[in-house]
Amino acid sequence: MKRILSLIMVVAMLFAVLALVGCDKDKPEDTTTEATTTETTTSDTTTETTTETTTSETTTETTTETTTSETTTETTTETTTSETTTETTTETTTSETTTGAITTGTTVPLYARFDFGTKTKAEDEGLTSHEYLTSILKYNAEYLAIEYTEDTWVLYATQDYKSGLDVDTFALCFENIVTYDFDAELMPGWGAWSGAPFTTANVGKSWVGKHQYMQVRMLNATNNNMMSIHFMKASDASWSHAQIATCMYLQGGAPASASDKKFTADPATEFDTYTYDVNFLAGVAYYKNTHSSYMGWVDAVKAAGSISNGSTTQGNNWMWSPTIVGIKFHFMGAYAAGTNNGNVSQASFGDTRANIKQGNKVEIDYVIFGSSIDQLDAYTSYLEDAAK
Repeated sequence: MKRILSLIMVVAMLFAVLALVGCDKDKPEDTTTEATTTETTTSDTTTETTTETTTSETTTETTTETTTSETTTETTTETTTSETTTETTTETTTSETTTGAITTGTTVPLYARFDFGTKTKAEDEGLTSHEYLTSILKYNAEYLAIEYTEDTWVLYATQDYKSGLDVDTFALCFENIVTYDFDAELMPGWGAWSGAPFTTANVGKSWVGKHQYMQVRMLNATNNNMMSIHFMKASDASWSHAQIATCMYLQGGAPASASDKKFTADPATEFDTYTYDVNFLAGVAYYKNTHSSYMGWVDAVKAAGSISNGSTTQGNNWMWSPTIVGIKFHFMGAYAAGTNNGNVSQASFGDTRANIKQGNKVEIDYVIFGSSIDQLDAYTSYLEDAAK
């Protein structure tokens, strides 16, 4: 009986072993099917061992591919970032296109050499220095006194103006402003297109980009309503009476008629900023015609629609030089030349030195030159910043 039981147990164990062997066979058959699919894509498998190895590698590769697929999906979700970049690029392109429609050339930097004071923004930015300005300054100390503050120069008339005095008696004279100490030079000419804003004929054709405009910030505590500048061109190296820009009206504003000269106004009690088109005002002081007033010049330019480059009827010397090498500021009262070549005397409507009286006081923050009014308005002094 024991033997029969033993035989039965042996038989049972034999079937169990065969069953296990059968299970192992079924597994490679399933894997072989998968391997066959992989082999079709990649390479032939020569042995079952290789097939099993390939099966193992295939499993690993499949996992890797799944990970890559997930990464790709995450990248796809970052489409928002991609769209944002595209929008930014579009805006930049639009901006460049708009700018290109306005300008087609370079514009000279702001000229802030005459930011007056012992501690100024222009000096801190390397555009000028008090030491430099005082080293090239000339003035008549018998008639004019100067007080230097941190951000201004204060001018005092110590005597009345009298007929026959030298034209520079009350002027600040800078006879040599060309220097290697600072990069910027005073480059006269049209600020944008040639002839702008008086004509649009050269828009898109003739870009200039030079210093056309001048801005002064000052406190004029006098009844004088006009200042002027006298400039020296590199081509002349002399102070010609034709190189003057006058009718630079101050706190009282410009005249509205030919009969109103606007020589005087109530003294100012605070700083104000005045902006001038030097190209236009240089023509006031030098033209060969019969106009006898500032408004006469205004009407002539309006009628012509432009400022001539120096014809027999209209003249302008501001634009005729690559650089200005010297400049004089007549802050206390405007100077204008007398009769020019037998024509009308500009002094009759552009000279206010008779307004200069002993004790008159003018405080100047800065005089700057630029290619546009916006460029000038963007500049502020420390004193101006503190007042805001």
